[in-house]
Amino acid sequence: MTYLIENIARHIADGSLSASDHIETCLAAIDDKNGQGQNTFIETYHDRARAEADAVDTARKNGWILPPFAGVSLSIKDLFDVAGEVTKAGSILLADSPPANADATIIARLRQAGFIL
Repeated sequence: MTYLIENIARHIADGSLSASDHIETCLAAIDDKNGQGQNTFIETYHDRARAEADAVDTARKNGWILPPFAGVSLSIKDLFDVAGEVTKAGSILLADSPPANADATIIARLRQAGFIL
């Protein structure tokens, strides 16, 4: 499954794809026992992603102006601080570290652009 971010954003923006449907497709691919999602992702946030997608869909239905990538999924490597999450950087030695107090700059900018992480 390969999608271009710009195409997903365009389809969500024009209403031919809901953010919720997009997220469900991504989560299904991650959870597919025959796929590589279980080996690729350390953690997924199903409930948070669904809630954010629902919020995007509601905002679009209400005619709100949204960021250019509102509702588009994006995975991130665990090298970047995400507020409230432990930044493990792929190391078991960091598993007991305290959670990040704030998002890394790039994470904050991705969220501002509308991405669902």
